[in-house]
Amino acid sequence: MRKHFNKITSLMLILCLSFGVFAVSTGSAYAKTKKWEIVVGEDRWVGDPDEIVSVYDVYSFENKNGPTQATVTSVETSDKSVLSVKKEEVHFTDHTEKGFLLHAKKAGKAKITVKYKKPSGKTGTLKKTIRVKKYPNEIKSLKVNGKTVKVSKNKFYYAKETSKKNVTVKMALNDGWKISDVSGYKYTKSGKRSTVKVTKSMIKKGKSISFPKKYKNMYIYVYLTDGKDYISYDVTFFRP
Repeated sequence: MRKHFNKITSLMLILCLSFGVFAVSTGSAYAKTKKWEIVVGEDRWVGDPDEIVSVYDVYSFENKNGPTQATVTSVETSDKSVLSVKKEEVHFTDHTEKGFLLHAKKAGKAKITVKYKKPSGKTGTLKKTIRVKKYPNEIKSLKVNGKTVKVSKNKFYYAKETSKKNVTVKMALNDGWKISDVSGYKYTKSGKRSTVKVTKSMIKKGKSISFPKKYKNMYIYVYLTDGKDYISYDVTFFRP
């Protein structure tokens, strides 16, 4: 399992792919409306990093003080051979929390039943069907700091320790796949976050990405699509 996650980035990606892009703002008609949803990917890949199950008011993601989250109290799956559930600590870039994690075991479909408690104390139950698909072998080749990464052993993410002030990620894809978007964040030792300047062209050509010494960690997210399916690949750089 991936040891560290960038929570907000992951949640926003899931929202965009699962629910569509919500046109919300604190001044809109949605300001007084709540819509509780299970925020977890509907489409998974066999063996991908375990994903935490969250419940949010999806209309609150643009709130000034951050999105409103409910407390997940239990998660059950209709087919444990396809999708299993376990509870453990999850380490994010800025905090650690206990949560229910979904593990994609084999191709198929399973329905999850999630019980939760709202900040008001009221409880609720939500259900969602998750589809698990075979790994798509979307990456033809990957080089990080000029060295070839064996993708078959690093199918979804790769972490690299480095003392360099500039790093590179060069990715080539198999036929039918393309890079739909890229993003990145870097963190100081105190946890201050800054956006990384990275583009699709930089990833395709393996151009230099700035990683100043004052930053402890940097996360590069590459979003891939074949027109029907989406998958992301993460490259993490960290200081010794």
